[in-house]
Amino acid sequence: MGRIKVMVVGLPGRAISMVAEEVSRQDDMELLGFTLGNKPERFRANGSEIVQIESRLRKQKLAEFCPDVAVDFTPRAEIMRFRDNVALYCERGIRLVAGEDRSLILRKAKVPVAIVPNVRPGSCHLIIPLVMRAIRTLSKSRGEKRVFHFTEAVAI
Repeated sequence: MGRIKVMVVGLPGRAISMVAEEVSRQDDMELLGFTLGNKPERFRANGSEIVQIESRLRKQKLAEFCPDVAVDFTPRAEIMRFRDNVALYCERGIRLVAGEDRSLILRKAKVPVAIVPNVRPGSCHLIIPLVMRAIRTLSKSRGEKRVFHFTEAVAI
């Protein structure tokens, strides 16, 4: 199997920015150069540029780049956008690492999902190993709908 193609969503948030930096350093992962958002913006992660694409181009870019896993830390205040993102992931068969348990939405997901704990801003570094493990676990899942919880070793 080749490198795991990872898309991060929720930039410029602190936790997802740290996830993007770590993904870019992993030999078995490829940080994709685009992310989902409401308007075009540009971000940097460990020297790599990530372009946030506008809503109307989302389906086209997902089809073009075919991420294996999406790490979506869309802020709680944007729950409708998160719901729309999950629908796209299901449509494209993209596995999902979610930044918190949004049970009602995630229960309806038709793809494997990993949930990592939501932590205080100063504790973001604690979840990075869990997110890396979640990405690797999901990349090996055979596509069956399943929810994994990654919570151990995090002092919240």
